[in-house]
Amino acid sequence: YPVLTFARIMEEKGTEDAINAVREINDIAGEIVITLDLYGQIYEPYRDRFEKLQGEFPEYINYRGIVNSEKSVDTLKNYYALLFPTHFYTEGVPGTLIDALCAGVPVITSLWGNSSDIFKQDVTGWGYEFGKSNMLKEFLLKAIQEPERFLLMRKKSLKEAKKFSPQSIIEQIDDLLYSKEGA
Repeated sequence: YPVLTFARIMEEKGTEDAINAVREINDIAGEIVITLDLYGQIYEPYRDRFEKLQGEFPEYINYRGIVNSEKSVDTLKNYYALLFPTHFYTEGVPGTLIDALCAGVPVITSLWGNSSDIFKQDVTGWGYEFGKSNMLKEFLLKAIQEPERFLLMRKKSLKEAKKFSPQSIIEQIDDLLYSKEGA
């Protein structure tokens, strides 16, 4: 099961949470059942720490560098799941989650402050209580133990992505403008 992170490479984005969860699952299984690719710019103050970690990566964990934003959906669509174990409670609306929706890739995420603005539990993926990073492993295990259920979210994600399409945004703006004129 190929999974990825697609965010700045830093502790606060949950980089090590993702690495540890994948390692633990593969260690428990005694074989490689999940691979992890890390994409994103390395946060400069974290570089030394990350390079040390990278030197200890097993064969199934790889840093893949930075992807041009125009190729993000094409990159994401090849994965089983996007891991978004952020430690930022004020994450906002991460573009990487919209990219995952557009690629039809379910997300396993920590539930930050306004995550419900973009993430829908059991629709676009699975979320766990903020600050409980040990739950990332549990949801990853669930995703590989229940692939039919998890893969149903691919279609649901594509449907949710339409809400973020340029046409949908224009319609929302039109609705706002015309509703104010009529008031």
